[in-house]
Amino acid sequence: MPKPDKPRMERRLTGFLLPVLVLVLVYMLFFREKPAQPGHEAPPAAPPLTQEQAQALTTRADAPATRPARGQARRELSLGKPGEKGAFQATFDSAGAALVRLRLLDHSAEPGSLRQPSPPPEAYYALVDEMERGMWSVVLEEEPGRVRQFPLTPLDGGVDPRTGQPQRWDQEDLEDGVRFSLELGGGLTLVRTYRHVPGKRELLLGIQLRASTARPDVGAQYRFILRGPTLPNPKADWVFGNPAVAFGRVVDQKTQAELTKVVRPEAKEAWTDLVAAAGENLIDFAGVSNRFFAAFLYPDDRASREALYSVHVESVPPHPQGGIDAHSVPRALYSLRLRVPDAGSATELNYRLYLGPKSARVFGEDKDHERFAGIIEHDLNPGCFCTIPGSVTMGRVLLWLLNLFHDLVSSWGVAIMMLTVLVRGSLVPLNLRMQRSMRAFGEKMARLKPEMEAIQKRYAKDPKKQREEMAVFQRKHKLFPPLGGCLPIFITMPIFIGLFAAIRAAYELRHQPFFLWIEDLSQADQLFHIGLPWVPHFNLLPLVWIGLFLILQLKMPLPSDPQQRQVAVIMRYMPVLFGVMLYNYASGLMVYMVTSAAWSLVEQKITLKILGPMRTDTATPAPMPMF
Repeated sequence: MPKPDKPRMERRLTGFLLPVLVLVLVYMLFFREKPAQPGHEAPPAAPPLTQEQAQALTTRADAPATRPARGQARRELSLGKPGEKGAFQATFDSAGAALVRLRLLDHSAEPGSLRQPSPPPEAYYALVDEMERGMWSVVLEEEPGRVRQFPLTPLDGGVDPRTGQPQRWDQEDLEDGVRFSLELGGGLTLVRTYRHVPGKRELLLGIQLRASTARPDVGAQYRFILRGPTLPNPKADWVFGNPAVAFGRVVDQKTQAELTKVVRPEAKEAWTDLVAAAGENLIDFAGVSNRFFAAFLYPDDRASREALYSVHVESVPPHPQGGIDAHSVPRALYSLRLRVPDAGSATELNYRLYLGPKSARVFGEDKDHERFAGIIEHDLNPGCFCTIPGSVTMGRVLLWLLNLFHDLVSSWGVAIMMLTVLVRGSLVPLNLRMQRSMRAFGEKMARLKPEMEAIQKRYAKDPKKQREEMAVFQRKHKLFPPLGGCLPIFITMPIFIGLFAAIRAAYELRHQPFFLWIEDLSQADQLFHIGLPWVPHFNLLPLVWIGLFLILQLKMPLPSDPQQRQVAVIMRYMPVLFGVMLYNYASGLMVYMVTSAAWSLVEQKITLKILGPMRTDTATPAPMPMF
């Protein structure tokens, strides 16, 4: 029997779709302009702050002329040994008693950078770094917008108006850290300490206000702002949206009810409210995170908790810096109260600053860090891509399964493949049943097609009557597509979305190699470098996935019905669109998708052996690709 020619409509549709897809691909890869960098203008003040407050917050970090040159009065300390859990290499500056840089001595900056015998400091991941000269972290200053108690003593390392030189704190090295002290005048001394606890991924921050003589303002509350760390947030980590957020939690001390809030960096706001204490609602912790790491501050005792009365967020840096967009990095601003003590005594506040991975497993290693688990819940919500009910729960389950498989095989790539086999293998009986029901429906439609065409011809001049008769005919013969036909898609799509979100934020995949050229499952596979703005690397796995699914779709016969045939032709090229969208996505997800596509090819051959080949006159449109 000769093979029938393609209908003219199909040829026109195919001839239209292919050029359109090619043009879209070329535009997205080569000609699409990079979005304009926000924040080149001074952001307006955000109520209820006064103009003086907003200006003070936005101009201090943008005035490097008031800072000392890099390298002056700096002290670099190794807190722990390289490779040990929670080991840091910290750089402090006596101007402002500031934390200038902090490297994690148990994390590499790039895949494989710690393989050499004596790696340089640059080989370790810099969790905290100044983005512009003088943009330091953990700097204390008087709260702007109020009457200054110490107008001649800039706490943050600004220029002393009496000498014209940067104000420096006295520095003293400790066995486990460093102590800074600054004479404020009138018998008051401000002392700040940084201490490290071996094996803990945190620094202990101490703030003391000492009084050597009696003062008339004993008991008064002085207000300060502690500027938190700035974490790197390079554009390369922006996978379908800026991953950097500020996160805070308030707990009611009576009912233990929790209130959490997430704030993304905004270029239009001078600063944004995050969380605040009120009555019995005290701040449990607050801080910022990027894609894989976090910096959270939390009180170490009741007095320190009560002294922390609000947390705000500002967006830095003011200008684009080396792959980091302007106003794309959130920084927490902690508002503190320090009571003026009696003569010969001191008021002391103690806080802990967590500096480490953003991982549920890592948080679970320390009881104090379990409070940070809410940030994982937020990261598992892929709101920028697609929101499906239950996706957060699905993401948690998938991460748990991935960790389980990894514990068995010690390879995250193989663990992802095992997860794929588990998901697709469990759907084999359902998919086989779907194929049988769809074939039975197609054969029934083919048998009744002459009667349907007769009804359409009989009422060709009366469309309303034609629809009514067709509805009656369909009810009589139960011509309704089987509900199970799309069930596997509805099952695998939430899994795909959950895995999409999980891999997007899975710290466990960072710098994890798989095979051959894949050195980091959290990044695109990057076979070789290209250097184009939107295609920095040639990624092979997305193209392999597109090819496998095109082969899978082209092997399926097209329906003979013209309308169904059009739908089938469109579905054949859907993988091209998905491949373009996910071209620069993490290779971990691509391993899942390629494995799933290869499984589909094998499953298709087995199905054909069991059910036999499908006839074109009974074929139905191919479903969406099963992820």
